[in-house]
Amino acid sequence: MKLQYIDEKLLQTPSFALTALHKEVRRMFDLTKENLMLSFQAIKSQLPVNADIVKKNEETIDFLNGSISLYLVKLSGEHLGYKDELEIGKLYHLINDLERIADHAHNSTLIIEEMNDENAKFSGHAENELNQMTDQVLLMFDLAMDIYLNDSVDKLNELSMLEYIIDKNKADFENNHVNRLRTGECSLEHSKHFYDFTSQLERIGD
Repeated sequence: MKLQYIDEKLLQTPSFALTALHKEVRRMFDLTKENLMLSFQAIKSQLPVNADIVKKNEETIDFLNGSISLYLVKLSGEHLGYKDELEIGKLYHLINDLERIADHAHNSTLIIEEMNDENAKFSGHAENELNQMTDQVLLMFDLAMDIYLNDSVDKLNELSMLEYIIDKNKADFENNHVNRLRTGECSLEHSKHFYDFTSQLERIGD
């Protein structure tokens, strides 16, 4: 719950401040990925994960989002070149998106806890479909992280294709679930959880 790389003194040298900012953002990436993986582990096993780790990470991510945002405001008040101004704008979007992804991951762990309290389980087909979506979202997150860290803009088309696949799978899997409800393979009371997960995963992909 503290900034490890940026401080007020660096504001006088914007290029150094931006370098330090990227290190703090990398921390956000790593913490967000850890919570993503924990939430996906919960979805795959349909069992709760260590809620303390998820909560601690979530609080740190929220702290970093607020602290980095405040630092970006201060840095934008310095004499900056056009390229640095663009970089600050990108970082605003990036940290807000990471914070939202972490929120969805946390929400997913809460849904699993609720299912566990209700002694609810998905059918094999529903489980396989959710596992497929979590694998795709994790692949997309890793790809986005690579693009950010290494400026791998040549991979943007691959990222867009994955996002299209996740959107299509959400629609297809929800239609499949309706058919399973008709045949009695899945129960109506568990459907809200299935739709919650497909929506959370699709939003992370966005």
